[in-house]
Amino acid sequence: MGVLDEDMRRRVFQDTESALVWAEDHLLSEWESAEEDDSGIELGEVAVMEGLGKDDLGYLSTQLLDECEYQAGERILVEGDHGDRIFFLVRGTIDVTKKLHGGEVRLMRLRPGVTFGSMALLTQSPRSADVSAKTAVKCFALTEQGFQHLCEHRPQIAIRLLLNISGELADRLAATSRVVQELEN
Repeated sequence: MGVLDEDMRRRVFQDTESALVWAEDHLLSEWESAEEDDSGIELGEVAVMEGLGKDDLGYLSTQLLDECEYQAGERILVEGDHGDRIFFLVRGTIDVTKKLHGGEVRLMRLRPGVTFGSMALLTQSPRSADVSAKTAVKCFALTEQGFQHLCEHRPQIAIRLLLNISGELADRLAATSRVVQELEN
């Protein structure tokens, strides 16, 4: 498969997947360079925090959440590992990848405002994919113990988070299904 790049040079790829990864990387780099602001967002701007008040956000950030930072290229989660926390991405970009057909396939690239690691925490199953920092990343993590504490002592926050997380997971499942369908064709 061949394509023309921005300088009208022809690029030839071994397979469709390699061509798609190149095209996606090219488009994402243009998009990311257009968004040079790397200051990130506030915790309350993360999509799953919708519906929580300032007091609830304050309780989460001061009592239950751990602040985490990762350097570009650093592996954050490893497929198959036990999941004991959910992450709320507030700065940077991460790649979610899966080992498939003897190689690694990027399922999605995520930017601030989303969660990751939620499935393993909620289902007590092993991590379903690798997650790596594409750029310097800042996120907040809620541990399994912190989530249990939330369920027992502030159930209204736990319910709101669960409702919002389930909606985010449904959207991702639909997107991942489309990727898998493309890979099978």
